[in-house]
Amino acid sequence: MSVNENTGAIHVAAVDLGASGGRVIVGTYREGQPLALDVIYRFDNGPADAPGPLRWDIDRLVREVRRGLDLAAERYELTSVGIDTWGVDYGMLDAEGELLEAPVHYRDARTQGMADELAQQGGLYDLFAATGTQMMDINTAFQLKAALRDDPELEGRVDSILLMPGLIAYLLGADRGCEPSEASTTQLVDAASGTWSDAVCDQFGIPVRWLPKIASEGAHAGSVELSDGAHVPFVRVCGHDTASAVASISLAGTDAFVSCGTWSLVGVQPASPVLGADACDLGVSNERGAEGSVLLLQNCTGLWIAQELRRELNAAGADLSWDAIVDLAEAAPAEGALIDTESPEFGVPGSMSERIRAFAEAHGEQPPAGAGELFRCVYESLAARYHLAIEELARATDRRIERVRIIGGGSQNRVICQLVADTCGIEVIAGPVEATAIGNIFVQLKAAGVGESLAEVQGRVELAEQMHVYTPAAAPSRERLAWYRSAICHKEAAC
Repeated sequence: MSVNENTGAIHVAAVDLGASGGRVIVGTYREGQPLALDVIYRFDNGPADAPGPLRWDIDRLVREVRRGLDLAAERYELTSVGIDTWGVDYGMLDAEGELLEAPVHYRDARTQGMADELAQQGGLYDLFAATGTQMMDINTAFQLKAALRDDPELEGRVDSILLMPGLIAYLLGADRGCEPSEASTTQLVDAASGTWSDAVCDQFGIPVRWLPKIASEGAHAGSVELSDGAHVPFVRVCGHDTASAVASISLAGTDAFVSCGTWSLVGVQPASPVLGADACDLGVSNERGAEGSVLLLQNCTGLWIAQELRRELNAAGADLSWDAIVDLAEAAPAEGALIDTESPEFGVPGSMSERIRAFAEAHGEQPPAGAGELFRCVYESLAARYHLAIEELARATDRRIERVRIIGGGSQNRVICQLVADTCGIEVIAGPVEATAIGNIFVQLKAAGVGESLAEVQGRVELAEQMHVYTPAAAPSRERLAWYRSAICHKEAAC
């Protein structure tokens, strides 16, 4: 354990990168005191503004991460650094270890329709039985297949690939590799063994030699280099941000969770992967969490719609803060129009207000008028979608869900939290807000010797943040939920 001799503290830096922004947060642990979080640096993230495929501005991203770590090292004697990001995206390295090109963004259109094509060919259930991964066009397997389709010469030019957490760490000086949670988002991992699947790689035409070595979270993997040439040990945390967020809380068997950010990951924690045809039909995904755990998830569009709507309205001169948006949505009439947040038109940048109103009109609803009604529509629709996902996860695992844990940035939104409690008819516990960074920090603290297990770390490290509890107040009508399920989402009742 590396403890500052003067303060008796352990300082670890969590680099938490999302699709719309990143931050570097230092967690300070002192025995007997709440975990102190210091947000050192925040920066925007998004695709590069350049012709051709939609790509990440990887040079800027690495530069911003290093800047944040430089600032952290100026203030603290760091024990280690851990990096988590979104899943599925990757970078390709040549034989000299150089990045061949900027990573393609998962929202690029090159994979559009590939999952449906596979389903039409009849390979859906076998692939799900092997990997347990939800069929989504954005999955790494489809991305790599599309890359090889568009440029067959890649097979000879690429030496290896690295998923985003490992890629950024490598570009900062750490060793090559990945850990189970980020690997499990690729659709190339065998669900039973947790190792790369030769059979699935062969099915997609992907050279298995490209894929990095998988090491358990908590493993040391070299160091990252700061701008002044100093090095800080690098620890592989749960590289997929959802797994990192879930590592911040202890889940009971009757709990569901919603990791609520740009994406919303609705999930439960079963004892083993759920791989049957029924689970495949429900669109669930088995991903790996900390210490070999399984996270059974539905990947849902999340606050992306609200973020795009805010961007659009502010560009038109509205100047809306998130606090103001919550107030407007809370004051707007309840049970207005609902949208299917998973409908394709809501998954790409553009005018969300026009799309929301057009969707409402197409389904015989009164279109939302002002900003308050628009955001209320988005929030009520998200709550209804979470309810539907929780129903389906309960059916897939044959369990009764008695509580929902909302973690991440969306846990600050009192309107969403109350709507989820009302719509699901069960208690909601909201927080921690910085769940992803805290889970990242917890894995590093375990690696530093604070506890022998994640549960021991969770029990020993007190959080300063107060969790908020929401209880059902005004449940929506059963008829409205049934209409939403059948007319909007075209789903049958789960139970």
